[in-house]
Amino acid sequence: MSKKHFWKRGIAAACAVVTAATGLALPVFAADTSSLAVTPKVVALGDDCLAEVSGSESAVSYMADYLGGNAVNYAAVGTTSGKLVSDLQSNQNMKRDVQTADVVMISVGVNDFIEEVLYKNADLVDMDNCKTLTDVANKLTSDGSKLSAANSKLARDLPALVETVAANIEAVVTEVKSLNRSANVVVQTVNNPLGVDYYGMSGVSQNRKTVIAYLYQYLDVSLEGGNVSGTGLASMTIADNAGLNDKIRGLQNASAADFYTPYVGAAGEKAIGFEFSNIMDLNMTFTPLGQVMLASAAIQSSEMLSCGDGSVISNAYTATGKDGDLKSNRPSADSIITGAASHQKMACSMGDADASGSIDTQDLFLCLYNIARVGAGLDTELNPIQRKALDADNSGTLDSQDIFLWLYYMAQTGAGVHVDLADYLAQNQA
Repeated sequence: MSKKHFWKRGIAAACAVVTAATGLALPVFAADTSSLAVTPKVVALGDDCLAEVSGSESAVSYMADYLGGNAVNYAAVGTTSGKLVSDLQSNQNMKRDVQTADVVMISVGVNDFIEEVLYKNADLVDMDNCKTLTDVANKLTSDGSKLSAANSKLARDLPALVETVAANIEAVVTEVKSLNRSANVVVQTVNNPLGVDYYGMSGVSQNRKTVIAYLYQYLDVSLEGGNVSGTGLASMTIADNAGLNDKIRGLQNASAADFYTPYVGAAGEKAIGFEFSNIMDLNMTFTPLGQVMLASAAIQSSEMLSCGDGSVISNAYTATGKDGDLKSNRPSADSIITGAASHQKMACSMGDADASGSIDTQDLFLCLYNIARVGAGLDTELNPIQRKALDADNSGTLDSQDIFLWLYYMAQTGAGVHVDLADYLAQNQA
């Protein structure tokens, strides 16, 4: 007997129970959907990159709009990977929102490296009164012995920091999945905060620009693997495929929103990090173009997220006024955005997970099959819009209560009883 046939026999048996319990006949096992909108919930955790910037949309709100849902944003400027682990363990509101999320977006790690390279390296720079990256550049030490000591400290401490941050990110993903097995989890790769055109910075001496180039190398090897070597530099090696971003790309139970290369530029490309981030102001919040870029990379990270309305991304990209320049200056970034913008939204409504126009046995099969897969420790095969369409009690989890509610609704409507779907679902919220 096929799996699908087995499940449909189980559904039929459940229908008989519901019908007997309600005293209603069930002449037609389908109900017209009243096209009640599906509103997936997107939750953001982490640092500057996902944080809301006053007066502009965030990557999180773009993702929510793309899916036709709502955003809850816990990302905050300055958050480190260790703090996020602590927050997720202690913040009950955060935990509840994660439990009911359909998509969880995570960005963390860049502040760990900024802190280590700049704020914990007194031989390199005195950060007091520094307000901009230009201030930092002009306060970098020109003392050879101090610079040598600073480089040695980076070569000694950064490899261990890679392991610490990677372990913290893995702990966050593990905790998220323990709270919500079904949610799509997207982790952003960490961008090099010095992936900017530092040689084009005005008012900074050539010698200090060279020091920034050294720091960029230490960060780049930490994030992508490789070797730091050269005159005056302390050697540091991190094996290929062992950088922090390689570890993020290899995470279980999460997809990677990976645009490291489009951000810093491939070999021979001019760095345009100032176009994407506000690192000049010593934080890694993103510009409007950067937010569109991050949302697009998240969407493109998994086929599961190809179900939304790409016009949201297309319109946001056009609104930045940077689309033409980016296409010319960084085609790899433009292709990620235009790829996300090409998606067509799946026309689901509440109860109608297969977008057939009615709530029927196929929708119940999808719900039951998802419950069975997740219960067996497997990944769901339903995208976030489909899962939300079947979450009758809005609990954030598909379970037997959802099956019962849809069966009862179908029994009522199948018997000719008018049921207002919006009222029915509102009365049965978890």
